[in-house]
Amino acid sequence: MIRAALLPLLLLSSPLAAQDSSAPLSAASGGMATATATSDGGSVLSPEARKLLGAEIRAVLMAHPELVAGLADGAMAPTDAPLDLYKDDREQDLSVLDRARAALTAITPEGFGARRPRQTITLFVTYPCPDCAMAERGLRTLVAEVPGLRVEIRAAENTPAARSLRALAREMTPEAFAALRMSFYTDAPEEETDDKAEDIGVLASVQEDAVLFHKLGLDLAPSYVLPGMMLRGEMPTIVLRRYLDK
Repeated sequence: MIRAALLPLLLLSSPLAAQDSSAPLSAASGGMATATATSDGGSVLSPEARKLLGAEIRAVLMAHPELVAGLADGAMAPTDAPLDLYKDDREQDLSVLDRARAALTAITPEGFGARRPRQTITLFVTYPCPDCAMAERGLRTLVAEVPGLRVEIRAAENTPAARSLRALAREMTPEAFAALRMSFYTDAPEEETDDKAEDIGVLASVQEDAVLFHKLGLDLAPSYVLPGMMLRGEMPTIVLRRYLDK
């Protein structure tokens, strides 16, 4: 109770608080501290009033030294950590990424870069998608600059184009396959272009990609999955490089 009563006195004893005072301050001794009006409608305690107020505060502190003892040893310092409004969402995202790590980083014929990667970026794409083409070009540049980096391409949607590419990936050279995928980003076929695109294994694997895309909470192609984070929309290589370096 004493501490609660002392706080207003301490606040009012500061010059700034005194300038904001708009009413007379009643002193503990029963006297009246006068206030002088200012041109802006506020008031300033007179020198006599401030001297009286200071004396009253000193008297209270001398009678109750425990009020300031806590300040010296830090007992009154706030101990609670800052409130993290996104902690639960972030921990949930990381949990989903941990469970999906094997599916995200598995080496496939559709990926490119290091065969024994130290880091993997998974790029979810769809067809047609000009931004996906820009994203893949940027990642190919990044792979050439960052040793140990691999990029894996996954289908954001179960479409004929995605199934056709999955079926052809093992039958074409990496260069020819990359050129074909780039053409699909511009002009995607509406029907399967390979007989094997309807195979059970192809259908299942593309569907698994699409399901994983939505399980991760993603809704935009291209989207990137890096170690410990997800990014929506096409990103400049300099931004991706900064995240990889963290």
